[in-house]
Amino acid sequence: MVKNIDELRLLDDEQRRQLSFAKRRNGLIKKALELYMVCDVDAIFIAFSPSGRLSYFCGDKRYFM
Repeated sequence: MVKNIDELRLLDDEQRRQLSFAKRRNGLIKKALELYMVCDVDAIFIAFSPSGRLSYFCGDKRYFM
């Protein structure tokens, strides 16, 4: 189910926000991996968690060493 933009809002609970971020991050990394493998494109995903930690996926090692 897709929510309308009007329904999206910041989660007040810090634990819930972190959990939601982790789940969505894993889904986005999976999609980036699928793009890299199936379409043979360079795919890079970069995200900072609510606590400021860096998460990234890079299909080609030449971008991140």
